Amino acid sequence: MFQENKVAVPDYYAIKKTSEITSRYLNRGKDLLRRLSATTTPDSTLPLDIATWIIETIDEILPLMPNDYPDYGKLVEIKTQYMDSQSILRTSAKAEIYTVIQNLRIAHECTIAAMNADYKNIPTESLAHMNYKQLKRLSDYVKEQLIGKLKGREDGSTSRTAILNIYGRICLWILSMMKLDGPENCLALAASVRSILESYVDLNLIAQDKIADGPEKYFTFPNVEKWRSAKIIVNMRKQFQLSNTNETTQENSDGNIEALRARLWGKTKEGKVVMPKHWTNQDLRQRVELLHDKYVLQYASVRQQADALHLRKIPR
Repeated sequence: MFQENKVAVPDYYAIKKTSEITSRYLNRGKDLLRRLSATTTPDSTLPLDIATWIIETIDEILPLMPNDYPDYGKLVEIKTQYMDSQSILRTSAKAEIYTVIQNLRIAHECTIAAMNADYKNIPTESLAHMNYKQLKRLSDYVKEQLIGKLKGREDGSTSRTAILNIYGRICLWILSMMKLDGPENCLALAASVRSILESYVDLNLIAQDKIADGPEKYFTFPNVEKWRSAKIIVNMRKQFQLSNTNETTQENSDGNIEALRARLWGKTKEGKVVMPKHWTNQDLRQRVELLHDKYVLQYASVRQQADALHLRKIPR
């Protein structure tokens, strides 16, 4: 199982957090230099602010450096001096701040490079373990902080309710994926990712109001699908002369559903009422093109090629 794999792998979120911390320390260091240069009579809090910043910053960047790094010893010495005299404004403060900032920039650039690293050479098993850890963080966030905030916010068949509905479904997919933690689950995981991406497209189509009467179509479509399935079952029962068919209920349903289909999705060129296969009545690629999302557009292209290969078809 992935969570039992002990192979050391890059932790993207830990690296990202370090990058954010080093960025904040850089901004604080620049502000200290500005305050130090602003007047010949610095404010009374400046010595302690400089000492605090230097000690905290060096504590942050030293673990990122090898012991033989050229400035390692110098940074340790600077930190020691400021720990011994935190209330005194040292004459060498500006030079020492510059030294720390220079090394902080190097540490920050290293974390940025690590975040953008190409993981293609990481062994597949290790990469799976890394992705599982990141998914667990997301899953914990969904369970502990997100789901409770979504409950009870629906307000009828509106865009807001549709967005909450889709978002909740994405959350459930994420929680389900946490149970698919073995190599034998690879196909189910791939299907889960596909469903999440397609739900992401639906969510954005609603949020950006890309489909006319989007919320009504979204909430009506499940009834159309139920009717379609029921009609198939009724026709099969009639074909094989099985009992218990309720043709009166079916006929009433036929009229209601057909009226909804005609009003929301219109008619074909031949004058037949459209039978939508999706609430937008568009295929995945058409839906993605409305959003201009290059990543999902790339996925849609790959997905359609995979479908064509699976069905032994040549895409036109």
